[in-house]
Amino acid sequence: MDVTLTTDSWIGCEGLFSESALPGQAWVHCKNGLIQEIRSTPPDHSDTDSNIVEPGGGPAYLVPLLADTHVHFYMEPWPLDPSQRQRSGEKPLEEEIDDAIARVQGALAAGIGMLRDMGDPHGINLAVKRRFAAVDMKSPELLVAGSGMHRPKKYGRFLGVMRETVEDIKESINDLIDSHDVDYIKLVATVIVNFEEKAVRQSPQFSTAELEELVHYSHDRGRKVAAHCSGVDGLKIAIDAGVDFIEHAYFITDEQLARMIDKGLMWTPTFVPVYTQAYHDECGWSDEVRESIKEILAGHNRMVRMAHECGALLMAGTDAGCPGVEMGRGLRTELACMADSGISATQLLKMATVTNAELCGARQYSGRIEVGGEASFGVYQQPPWQDVKNLESLVAVYHHGEQVAGVTPVKSFTAH
Repeated sequence: MDVTLTTDSWIGCEGLFSESALPGQAWVHCKNGLIQEIRSTPPDHSDTDSNIVEPGGGPAYLVPLLADTHVHFYMEPWPLDPSQRQRSGEKPLEEEIDDAIARVQGALAAGIGMLRDMGDPHGINLAVKRRFAAVDMKSPELLVAGSGMHRPKKYGRFLGVMRETVEDIKESINDLIDSHDVDYIKLVATVIVNFEEKAVRQSPQFSTAELEELVHYSHDRGRKVAAHCSGVDGLKIAIDAGVDFIEHAYFITDEQLARMIDKGLMWTPTFVPVYTQAYHDECGWSDEVRESIKEILAGHNRMVRMAHECGALLMAGTDAGCPGVEMGRGLRTELACMADSGISATQLLKMATVTNAELCGARQYSGRIEVGGEASFGVYQQPPWQDVKNLESLVAVYHHGEQVAGVTPVKSFTAH
């Protein structure tokens, strides 16, 4: 039965997480969708007319709604078989927007409270954000870039639009900010990883001077820059240019990592789309290529471990929309993959909540369960701060005190 926390209600749990784990029984008092009090003893039934909420019918552990810093609303992740996949964006625009809205709503039902869209060529992410703002529908907080930008005859057609010169890109930046009030700027700096050769084969799309000029221009317009970037050559340029958010960064070197940390740049490693290609036959790779992909992942884990140990600004994001990567379930797999880098469950939960919120500049989403904050959290039957795989035990989601429909415990891909 759906239960609301918008009225005067208490929800009891065996523990909760807010920046760190708070084990032991806790009672959370909610009213009008906000948290009024958190205490370790139950309310006195003789002194209160409040509802007592016991979601899930068993042990309850509360975790803030999670945040995914790298998604694509418009991309359909299924099916896995490349011969059966339909190119995203080929339906009539209104159908594409409706489909994207359904994916965003599904992410909320899977326990996600913030999504950062990394670009599409049709402006669907802009339309989705406008639609949720105009209509009274539950939604995670949405941060969008509009269309990303790539250079002529270079990779990035499904992420955004082609722009030939730096001046062309500046004009597009002005339009994205002035006409659409985008949250940040997205540039495509390199091609994707070649799995067979374990390398990034195409040359970078920008020189250091060009990319630095665009970063400074965006900063002057009050926006940070995110760049799709992997490979030694492209990463050197992106780091030298001071790109704020570096997405993917496969094959980053020790020296580049050190410079990225020194410059305070942020890194979202995005394991799960590559992991999916390695561990699922439907993706169509030979056994030999799949072994190469696993080697790429192992190398990525080593660098993420080093980054974490050295205090890098790491974020959790999935590249949702890629084959097999759903918004919501994909983040559970991403965190399990990151756990293979030696990052503890408590550290990963902090990364996927308050750290993601602060580094991305979220306005409403805080990633915390705290007095005065919104009654927005997931209810789990097992404590995720002991093992991130316990995120699979989600039984209820609350958003501003209202229970979100459609929550069922379903298994995502388990990291090997």
